[in-house]
Amino acid sequence: MILRPLTSARDYAAIENGYIVGIGTCTDTELILNMPIAEGAFIGCDTITKVTFGLGVTSIGYQAFGNSGTGCNSLTEVVFLSPVPPEIGSDVFGSTWNHAAGFTVYVPQGSVDAYEAVEDTYWQQYLVAAGKIKEM
Repeated sequence: MILRPLTSARDYAAIENGYIVGIGTCTDTELILNMPIAEGAFIGCDTITKVTFGLGVTSIGYQAFGNSGTGCNSLTEVVFLSPVPPEIGSDVFGSTWNHAAGFTVYVPQGSVDAYEAVEDTYWQQYLVAAGKIKEM
């Protein structure tokens, strides 16, 4: 396992086989990620309010940011920089997206249709049907 700085000197991401698999401490409110993310990597990181996914995020694993009981409960803003959605696992935000007030996913201009086509029941129910995907 390799530890690399994530967003500040305080936080370190645990990297295995090219995936972010966890975080050393979770004290920052904003994460800027640019690598694939393993399933369950950020479950319980309640300080996170915003996540930006860079072009290097080619996949986001199952329940990467929460499950039905332990989500990133303060997360309200998600930004995707790629016009093409990464491979997105089922229920990546757990219960966060249907409980957090004002939860919004921002995508590049002209990319809403691509992100709305992500094939996942939870994505479709809690983001697409709820109108939470917005253009930057």
